[in-house]
Amino acid sequence: MPGLCSVPPSHKMFTARGWVCVLSILGLWLSMGKKAEAASAQAVRRKAPNEVSRSAAPGTNPASCIDRLGPAANPHATPDARAVLAYFRGLPEQTSRRLVSGQFIGSGKYATTKEIDSIRQQTGKMVAMMGIDYALMHGADTTANSYAIRHWNAGGLVTVSFHALNPQTRGFGSVKNRKINFQDLFEEGSKARKNWIEDLDKAAAGLAELQAHNVVVLWRPFHEMNKDYFWWGNRDTGEFVRLWRQTFDYLTKTKGLNNLLWVYSPYQAADTMKYYPGDAYVDMVAMDAYETNPEKIQGYEALAAVDKPFGFAEYGPSGNLLVFIPLIEKNVDYYDIFNTILRKFPKTSFLHAWNGGWGFQSHKNISQLMNDPRMITQSEVAWRSLCKQ
Repeated sequence: MPGLCSVPPSHKMFTARGWVCVLSILGLWLSMGKKAEAASAQAVRRKAPNEVSRSAAPGTNPASCIDRLGPAANPHATPDARAVLAYFRGLPEQTSRRLVSGQFIGSGKYATTKEIDSIRQQTGKMVAMMGIDYALMHGADTTANSYAIRHWNAGGLVTVSFHALNPQTRGFGSVKNRKINFQDLFEEGSKARKNWIEDLDKAAAGLAELQAHNVVVLWRPFHEMNKDYFWWGNRDTGEFVRLWRQTFDYLTKTKGLNNLLWVYSPYQAADTMKYYPGDAYVDMVAMDAYETNPEKIQGYEALAAVDKPFGFAEYGPSGNLLVFIPLIEKNVDYYDIFNTILRKFPKTSFLHAWNGGWGFQSHKNISQLMNDPRMITQSEVAWRSLCKQ
């Protein structure tokens, strides 16, 4: 993450009426049998989410509708999480309102809405998706949840990343310290595993708070794992996949977090699928890219071939590093970047910019960007319309 001064290469219930509806038809629905139910769900699952929405007449049972939208990696994912996933899946088929805008606001107590407020002041629009982080150079801190909850309640979407400190060395900035024996993460009683579980528990508590407020989270752990920017990156493939899967099981099964959509997010390169943990452990695929010219981005084709929604989980203009100070290209045309992305990477469903000098607010033509009919801003997020509740 460039905010760490490591510029990469150039560098988220039913109503009472709904429950009455469910109870009134439950007996009939169950009598149809599991075989017929599965066949129906499979047939509708092949439809685009917007087709499901159009076919659902007023008063349609919300539970039945959501079942037809398809499953998430976590079989116990909340109905809202499944609906958000289906929403992203269907966006590339749209001719308007087809790409979700987003921007990172910071980590823990350092998070601030100053920059996205600037975007709104300049364009009249608020970004659709807000990004926060549960760590950065410091230890786990979930206080940015208050911003995420407020954004969600206003109709927006939320993504959370986790720059966890090195479990072996700990200490400020150790997210970039690569001195760790990965095997120790799996050894009960080891210092690394004890520290890792402590940090993961802190993140889980933050995610549970979001779940209690019905917030669906695009959860993005271990990002840029195909590079050596962080302690988890550029490791043995089997060991990384084991860590991802154990983390998935711990947060979903042990901690009961069903509001998460798991996002696999390598850095743009030819090897974007090298560390892919498997379809059963991923809901969405994404890419981190800091490139003024999107024509230079590599690795899209491999990610797009996976049957998962795709987006840019981190984006920003190119830059260079001068003694830990990122020198970012200025006055970049983000509207041109947006148009190039839609043309060259047609499966893209979201564009989430990093903050600081990489953010939308720092560059030109952002009014055109945010007001383009193809761009989705906070007031235009429409996943709730897939199944009327």
